[in-house]
Amino acid sequence: MAVKIQIESSKLLLVEGQDEVNFFKSLLKILGYNDCQFIDVGGKNKFPEIFEILIKLSGFAGVNTIGFIRDAEENMAVSAHQSICRILTKHRFPVTKNAGDIINQGTLRIGIYIMPDNNNSGMLEDLCLQSLKGSKVDKCVNDYMECANKIEIIKNDSKARVQSYLSSRSPIANSLGIAAQKGQWDFNNPAFYGIKQFLTELFN
Repeated sequence: MAVKIQIESSKLLLVEGQDEVNFFKSLLKILGYNDCQFIDVGGKNKFPEIFEILIKLSGFAGVNTIGFIRDAEENMAVSAHQSICRILTKHRFPVTKNAGDIINQGTLRIGIYIMPDNNNSGMLEDLCLQSLKGSKVDKCVNDYMECANKIEIIKNDSKARVQSYLSSRSPIANSLGIAAQKGQWDFNNPAFYGIKQFLTELFN
């Protein structure tokens, strides 16, 4: 089935899925940026396909800012950063030297951020969990995970920890992104400083 995309803004943010769209839309709203168009690429492996579609659209000529955010997952962030850079290089766009950097070429600005911290392996869930460190609920989550792993080894520890945390919130949100919409992540926590700085610089 063909992917249908229309360019509706001069500022684009490409993310892995709808959960990320909900999360970053909430964060950018707090930062005061409401004119960004979010592109749900449908998974980390779809960045090349979706970017190629985007650059062929008639509205792409008016784009002046492109941001990429994806998870490092089991590899160090440098691997995911290089993956995005290969996409850009293939289509003769400038690339950033490191994850978290922003580059300007003429009227075009490009930034790449690799979750959770542009350095380590992990994902958006790990960044959010970092914001819980030292809290009372963090201890509860750790206790639950220790107990649960005695029954059955949990394959995705980070996602399970996030779901455990969300189950303690009211109203209950069934996903990380919906939780952001409900104000259940403290975006004032220092854990979010890096991504907030990146987004502010990218869209300012």
